[in-house]
Amino acid sequence: MEYAPIDLYSVVMSGKMFHLDIYIVFRQICDGVEYLHEIGLAYRALELECCVMTSENAVKPPSYSCAWFDIAFPGEFQT
Repeated sequence: MEYAPIDLYSVVMSGKMFHLDIYIVFRQICDGVEYLHEIGLAYRALELECCVMTSENAVKPPSYSCAWFDIAFPGEFQT
């Protein structure tokens, strides 16, 4: 994972985000969570303090130490 110098909490609390910026960041987080769920992972510590931004404004979770793997294979449903 590349270096991401900015934590998302600082960006949000700065008050300098426009509505479009907020939408883009929220969409990135939703897409990332959807991808993790598709491959059978659940990220359990998804909060502003746990996300970082790259210099190109890409939002990423810093580590997967708080993620857990679902026993079912992606696309399968548990009964």
